[in-house]
Amino acid sequence: MPFTINCPANGLSFAANGEIAGINPQSVVFEIAYVLQSQYGLTGQRLTTAVRAVVTFPGMRIVDDCSWKRVLEIWPDTLPGLADAAIVAVATANRYDAVATFDRKLANRLETFGLAAYW
Repeated sequence: MPFTINCPANGLSFAANGEIAGINPQSVVFEIAYVLQSQYGLTGQRLTTAVRAVVTFPGMRIVDDCSWKRVLEIWPDTLPGLADAAIVAVATANRYDAVATFDRKLANRLETFGLAAYW
């Protein structure tokens, strides 16, 4: 059942309260760590603290059920980003309604896969 969330803070609150399932593919955690290191200079304990906060956030579940067969069907022709293809593969394989992303390029392509985007 599709739904709309008006802002990121609401979505995180809904996940923390158990109102929605917050699913994070394992590859996203690696992507977050990479961005925090390369763009923001986090290292050592600061990086560890940030990653720990992501993987232990209430209401969020880290999944490692990426269908590599599906990823390779849609990457790189349909989706040029490997991480984006992994996110879509997990979402479609598990029949999720939507993907929360700040990435406008990915958000604009989600409908192609029968997924809604919010945020």
